[in-house]
Amino acid sequence: LDSKEVVQILLKASLLMPRQNWITIQNSKRSEDNAYWFTLPNWGNACQRITNGREFIIQALKRSKYKELSWSSLESKLFRKQQQTETYDRNHGLSNSLNQLFCGDFHLKDLASLSGSGVIFENQPSGMFARLQPV
Repeated sequence: LDSKEVVQILLKASLLMPRQNWITIQNSKRSEDNAYWFTLPNWGNACQRITNGREFIIQALKRSKYKELSWSSLESKLFRKQQQTETYDRNHGLSNSLNQLFCGDFHLKDLASLSGSGVIFENQPSGMFARLQPV
């Protein structure tokens, strides 16, 4: 495969997007050059869902009495939130593949691995708990 064929394959797979009005200066003369943006399909939606999941967990912890919740209760809250999102997506004709990818367990593991999130995960005798870091 030559480079033009590879570019065409990536364009068809929606992994490349042509840049509009991209002009480069080569040897002191202006020439049109093929330039592309690297893209991931639905990446904006995925980033939004990850952010919403993090915010949902932090808000749930802030609303709890002692600013801590068990892993299982957070999972069940996220599951109910996911069901609401799926219903909304179905009613508005949106794709539901991201809902299957970003389940409650995903958001909890994501937040646990994120340093500086303000949430501490501790293993206690009664199970895993998440709590807000004291300010």
